[in-house]
Amino acid sequence: MATEVSSTADLVITADDWNSQDNYNGTAPTSKYVDEIAVNNATGVVTVTFNPASVGVAATENEITMTPSVRTPGGIQTLEDALAAGASGPLDWACASATNTAASARSLSVTAPTNGLLAKYAPAECR
Repeated sequence: MATEVSSTADLVITADDWNSQDNYNGTAPTSKYVDEIAVNNATGVVTVTFNPASVGVAATENEITMTPSVRTPGGIQTLEDALAAGASGPLDWACASATNTAASARSLSVTAPTNGLLAKYAPAECR
């Protein structure tokens, strides 16, 4: 995946390119433990969906998300809002599982995933 986007069009191209990668079955990259890694082409949010059987979690509790935010002189904005406003600045990522406590503590705008991985199974940054 490209390491930068400077416009909404760049985000769409980058996300669509990532999501269409051929991994023997025409889907985004997978592994024994990961069923899918998908990028939302409007927001830049990366969703990692774990394989419930391999990881030992319920299918309704098998996702973490990584949400990009931009630190601008005016404050922290979601990548989507920063691109729309033509703002730039350092990119930061907020990871979330069933809760978004770590990201919220850093004042990053994050929504917990619909099928959020239970915090006890998630990396510390994602709890």
